[in-house]
Amino acid sequence: MGPIEKSADSNRARESLTGYSEPINEIDNNQDEGFDDFTIASSWERLIADVEVACRKWRYAIPKGLLAAGAVVTEGCKNLYQLQTEVAYGFKGYQLTLFYHVDFKDDSAEEWRADMHHLQLWFGIKEFLVIAPMSLNGVILDAPEATLLLSAVAIALSNCGSYWPVFVPVHDPTRKAYKGIQCMSGPYSWSFEADRIGSQVPVKLMHLEGLYELFLSKVGFSAPDSALDFNVNVRFTMRLTYGTSMLGFEYIQSDFSSSPSVESIINYEADVSLKVQWDEQFPWAEWYTVDDPIKGFELITIWASRMVGGPFEMAEFENISTFESDKWLLQPLLVDRLNCDQQDEQVSFAARLLALVTAFSVSKEAQFMEDFAAADKPGIEKFLLSATVPPPGVLDRVLKELFHQGPILSTSENHACHQHAKEIKGAPTNSLFAQFCLQALWFGTCNIHAIAVLWIEFVREVRWCWEELQPLPRVSPDQSPDLDTCLVNQKLHLLAACIKRKSAEQDTFNIPGDTGKSESKTSVMTGTQMADSEDTFDIGTNVAAGIPVETSYSLSRDSNNSIKIDPDIVGLGMDSGIVAGKDSTEEYLESECKQQLRESVGLVDHMMLLKTGQKLHVPMTQDPPIMTEDMMMEREQALVALSNSPSGKIALSWFQSDILGADMSAFKAANPGSMLEDFIRWYSPQDCIKDDQDEEDKDILGVTPDYRKHENLEGSLSTTGRLLKRMSEPGNAWEQIWRNADAVPASEEKPLFDHTREGEKVIHYLETLRPHHLLSQMVCTAFGATADILFQTKTAKLRPLLVELDQLYLTIASILKPLRSINISDKELISNMEEWHSDIAELCKLFEEVEMDVIIAASLCQKLPQTQRLSSSLLQEYMHSKKQEKNYTFGASSMDNTRKIYQMVSRSEREKVAETLFPPLSSSETWRKSIRMGNFLNGHEPSLREVIFSHFDDFLQDQKETYRDENANSTHALSNRMYIKGTSNDLQVAYSLILND
Repeated sequence: MGPIEKSADSNRARESLTGYSEPINEIDNNQDEGFDDFTIASSWERLIADVEVACRKWRYAIPKGLLAAGAVVTEGCKNLYQLQTEVAYGFKGYQLTLFYHVDFKDDSAEEWRADMHHLQLWFGIKEFLVIAPMSLNGVILDAPEATLLLSAVAIALSNCGSYWPVFVPVHDPTRKAYKGIQCMSGPYSWSFEADRIGSQVPVKLMHLEGLYELFLSKVGFSAPDSALDFNVNVRFTMRLTYGTSMLGFEYIQSDFSSSPSVESIINYEADVSLKVQWDEQFPWAEWYTVDDPIKGFELITIWASRMVGGPFEMAEFENISTFESDKWLLQPLLVDRLNCDQQDEQVSFAARLLALVTAFSVSKEAQFMEDFAAADKPGIEKFLLSATVPPPGVLDRVLKELFHQGPILSTSENHACHQHAKEIKGAPTNSLFAQFCLQALWFGTCNIHAIAVLWIEFVREVRWCWEELQPLPRVSPDQSPDLDTCLVNQKLHLLAACIKRKSAEQDTFNIPGDTGKSESKTSVMTGTQMADSEDTFDIGTNVAAGIPVETSYSLSRDSNNSIKIDPDIVGLGMDSGIVAGKDSTEEYLESECKQQLRESVGLVDHMMLLKTGQKLHVPMTQDPPIMTEDMMMEREQALVALSNSPSGKIALSWFQSDILGADMSAFKAANPGSMLEDFIRWYSPQDCIKDDQDEEDKDILGVTPDYRKHENLEGSLSTTGRLLKRMSEPGNAWEQIWRNADAVPASEEKPLFDHTREGEKVIHYLETLRPHHLLSQMVCTAFGATADILFQTKTAKLRPLLVELDQLYLTIASILKPLRSINISDKELISNMEEWHSDIAELCKLFEEVEMDVIIAASLCQKLPQTQRLSSSLLQEYMHSKKQEKNYTFGASSMDNTRKIYQMVSRSEREKVAETLFPPLSSSETWRKSIRMGNFLNGHEPSLREVIFSHFDDFLQDQKETYRDENANSTHALSNRMYIKGTSNDLQVAYSLILND
């Protein structure tokens, strides 16, 4: 006969799992005691030998790891692996498959595990073999052939010392019928049989009472004679599945597996006014819409194992409320990939970002964007063969949305952004350049040709705003350029400020009798704010506009509308020898006070000039120059160059002191007779101390307290104090600048900032911007803006998504770091472009995953608004399942396109879930149900009912031979098991029985 195995470690090899921490010793070829019989002649004996060889090989390979043996994961069962081989019986071939489960728990509480193979669920087994013919239908229609195959495999397993169950598919494939056998130690064995009724299910078998009687009939018929006391102890457990679908879809329970499906209703017609996109309320809906990733839900209710004493108890179970079940599990029916039917249309941020990255990789092929727009330059035609540009109407619509519908942002309209958003160094999402980048993503196919056309028209609109002095939309002219943003965004902020100043200058010239200039403004007071004093007069707005001032802190009118002059300013700028009458004096003082007030914006309380004793006036000063990042770099380079030569140091001193000198000139003009000490006390109070105070007595922060805030010091501090040593040394820089500064009001000074010249420079920069510089900034801005759009979704605040979004922002900032430089050389670009493209393409894949997670989270929270914990847990389970799939290095092609995730519903959440997903039906709707299986949930019948009946035989403890299995206890043994799955149209029954023959 065949080889005979006497290996001592057969049981250990059978129970070993993949990744065994202490692999067994290599099995020597001489370890198997036996011999090869070369006289085998019959096909049946050859079949036994082939099966035996395969089983021995698998038993030895499993402890070393399933991967090494060539195992693949089973579809829909993440921990179930397959090992296959081919055997022959005569001229007919068969496929022998071993299903081996890793981390399987033999626990009755795990009878309804979601990741089980249907044969494991039907018969309560762990590992098993399936032998099937290599034909189209894969089943055996001949009963004797099925018996022959089962006998051959059983003999081979017995020779190997293995106790794996073996199954053979029989009858028609639609019946899902099987026959099987499992040899046990001793004279006992298990017999398995499964079959299905596909239509005309008897009404009696639609109810639990009839199913219970069916099981009892099987138990009574097969009761063994060796059972001394036969008592019908039936254990019962049940799983009910309730299915619901979203609008326009239909929930369908498959007849061949426990995996449901949701399919679109053919020729579905609904009220157009009610048919709205599910995601129209979410931020990404402004740019694109996606199909709802959740097509429906399954609610699974489980009744734990319990003993049943009769058919009446089973009948009661149909009337018990579903809310009383032991466990509720909710499963959303998810589509694994969004837009799976629209991949050519690239409807997602990630797909469009990848197209933008492709355009960036092509940008090095030309010097100007006009070359890509014209598409006729030699050498770049090959990159534009498939590049299309939308029609002019689309271009006009995009420009209208950018320039004619966008509001001017103010400092209070900044939306909350992610804490790591600025590390990307793009442009704020609502800014003009960010909106241009977002529009470019959806302009045609986001190719370099379309981007060039859009950019040229964009620059033309910007130039028109400059020439016509129209404010730039979505750019605040009152904010300095943010150096944490891209250079194009900084330039647009600079241009907006130039437009505002040039417009104000023209408006000033149009006011009759005005002699002011737009370069003056409300004071720039370092260390001094007008709000510090309640009596401080703020006339910055009127002074800047050139409107005469009639009232102030020192000049006011009484009830008779006559001028009242503050005695403190009488004589300022006057000849002390002049004597005049009341009328002439008031007229003269009013004229002099107006001139004085045109050079200042008010007085500072408790501060007087050291020499004249007059109150200190706050001067009107020029706005500091507005500078972008590249302008600052040029300034730094100029400072370094000037400091290298003696002649350049003089120019360097003036270059560095232009702002300080202008402020000193304005201070002198507003405060005749003032000294350097007066200017420092106002401009830099930390450099001035009291007469009786040592420099070591200064505040621990190195800053002298602001005397103007302490009323009890009035009088003693108004004209006292001295400078620090560094400011009082003869010949210091501040003293030299003060000596050279003339008393010139800010309105008459040379402008520190030429808005006309700087505005033209911005336009020139935009028109001559190199393509790779533009595209690099567009890539950074587009990634940042799209990430911000996802972050602005309310569901993005869920903890699982917050962690993922944090990682996304950090990854974007890290990968795009080389693109943030404002001076990318051509050499660096060409040498690193391929590497950058590869890294950013991988970033797009990560972005796609996060984008899908955000969309799924939004869909979950939309459909489960009252159970945020449940939505968050489902999302976390979904994200965890994705990570587990990534860890698999095999079987990726066999993954199901519908992801299965479950989450337990707490008892406090059950009513909310049932009310949301299964709203109560009216009596008429309930009556129209064709099948009455019971166990209603708000009038909804279960779409699937699964029941497991088990019978345990009692036996005497002194009985020498029992037919109990390995998991039975000392007093009871499982002898009969029946699994029943019923839907509205079919009934699947799987029955297992222990035999003694």
